[in-house]
Amino acid sequence: MDRRLQPLGRSIAPGRGLLWWGLVCLAGNLGCSALTRRTDPQPHRDARAFSLRGAEALERQRYEDAEALFSEALHFSQTDERAHWGYAQTLLLQKRLDEAASHMARAVELSGNNPSYLVDLGRIHLERGDVEMAVQCARSAIVKDHRSSGAWRLMGDGARVQRRWEEALEHYQRALISQPDNPPVQLSVSELYLQLGRPRRSLATLDHMVDLHPDAIANPELLLQRGLALAALGRHSEAIAILDRVSDQLPLDRPERHLQLAEAQVRLGELVAARRTLGRMLQEFPGNESASRLLSTLDLRFEHLAMPMVPSEEMPSAEMPSAKMLVR
Repeated sequence: MDRRLQPLGRSIAPGRGLLWWGLVCLAGNLGCSALTRRTDPQPHRDARAFSLRGAEALERQRYEDAEALFSEALHFSQTDERAHWGYAQTLLLQKRLDEAASHMARAVELSGNNPSYLVDLGRIHLERGDVEMAVQCARSAIVKDHRSSGAWRLMGDGARVQRRWEEALEHYQRALISQPDNPPVQLSVSELYLQLGRPRRSLATLDHMVDLHPDAIANPELLLQRGLALAALGRHSEAIAILDRVSDQLPLDRPERHLQLAEAQVRLGELVAARRTLGRMLQEFPGNESASRLLSTLDLRFEHLAMPMVPSEEMPSAEMPSAKMLVR
């Protein structure tokens, strides 16, 4: 017998030798087949190509195209983290928050807890109203990258929803340390200073923001905040002029901003302007209770102003002395 069939010094019977070689070949074929399936790059390449095109469409705000491209990427590969991230973004735009959270969570898992994806997931949770989950995502992102401006901003947004103003301000300041040129965070800081009764700091923050971005002076949210700060400082004529400019520029999908504007206009005595602001808001959000209550209050004030002035009853003149008194 060929000694090449005697590994480790042991002889193998001819029948067993054939069986042994057969098992070796079978195992080899199965292993090669499995390895081929695991490492076949074509589906991953296709998924990546569709993901890149989807990201480009998303950046150009072609949202329907982006959704279709990311969906096609997931058809080729369910392990493409970029596809899950992009598809979650398109679902978020449609307010399909539960589905968006599911895909973003998958992107986080596949990426090994990418801090940027964690922040995006936290923002979805915040929009769903789950502040605790949002804060948890922010903390996990900070563990991965303690200088993540987005994570510190998310921490601030969570604290702000919970009305912890000082804590929110501290988180926003940490975000600005990591990224000093950050207009959304600067605007939030300005709002918090005003909330905390520090209108001069609020106005200074806005001025610094405009110094860095001169075109920001036309931003309607910055104009609103500037008007509110000027009103708090007693500079009423300037505040009225700015708030009048911003009334037609605020985006209609931000009802809380329109309510802020209307309340400020009422405080400044601009009742007609406030009523116009509320009417525009209630056309878009007819069920908004705060706006309805404020409008009802305004209607009562207008009714009171429209009532005709009733002259007060004349006071009787001093009684003339009678003849008998004169005789006396």
